[in-house]
Amino acid sequence: MELLDRVGVGGVVADFVSNFICTGGASSGEHCGIQVPTVNEFVNVGHVIWPETRAALPAGQCAVAPGDSDRPAYSYRSDGRVDARGTNSAGIIGTATCPGDVPNGSNTVWYAPLLWPTGDPQIGSLQHYGVGILSFGNLDAFADGSANPFGAGTSGSLTLSLKATYTVGY
Repeated sequence: MELLDRVGVGGVVADFVSNFICTGGASSGEHCGIQVPTVNEFVNVGHVIWPETRAALPAGQCAVAPGDSDRPAYSYRSDGRVDARGTNSAGIIGTATCPGDVPNGSNTVWYAPLLWPTGDPQIGSLQHYGVGILSFGNLDAFADGSANPFGAGTSGSLTLSLKATYTVGY
């Protein structure tokens, strides 16, 4: 799949330890099979960002590269659509060789989760801003169980990008 392909968003899901995600970056493209070892982590990037979810590949394998920030973290569903998970925030530069414009990338990605699991006292980006994802990409229902106002399975497509997809109060 090329990064510019349009993929239907089927829903928004919370992260849990050991799930697998994909990242879609403007600089390095799409990378999948990235496992989540930690949720609710503090990350110091010159200032502390929190709560973040961390996902990683073995050393040398690319998860993100400079220029991939604010792009989506997601997982594929069996029907070919994706479940939105978060937006890329940080990586450890120099731990992976990446394709694309900037080869000096990271095997680890931290991303701001869109949702937190039910019962978790923390909140994700969508909960914080009090918004949902509007999709014209076959979205059946929102994470809170409310129906797609355009009808279940509404066809169309949605580009995966924070600024184009996850409009969260900007």
